[in-house]
Amino acid sequence: CKFSTWDVGTFVQHIHRHNEIQYKCGKCNHVSFTKGEAQRHLIFHTGTYPFSCQYCNYSATRKDYVIKHVLALHRDRLYVKSKLDKGNCEKRVIKTTAGLK
Repeated sequence: CKFSTWDVGTFVQHIHRHNEIQYKCGKCNHVSFTKGEAQRHLIFHTGTYPFSCQYCNYSATRKDYVIKHVLALHRDRLYVKSKLDKGNCEKRVIKTTAGLK
């Protein structure tokens, strides 16, 4: 294991994780410490991409990957102009998942 930290408490917690039941992938050398982590990893081996971008043809195995993609490439579509006093305009972030399917 290549884990490294200066914090003793964090190191002790990490050592305890090595003693927990590990979930080993049957298709590669990936090791997960939780069932959820293991299930999320297995999606990579299915070849399916259940999450897609509504702005282009990008698809991913995880929703957070699509969110990062949208923020990196389509950020301008997440802004809207709203009128302020004296007719000036300002950009504001809309907190929404529009752009994710």
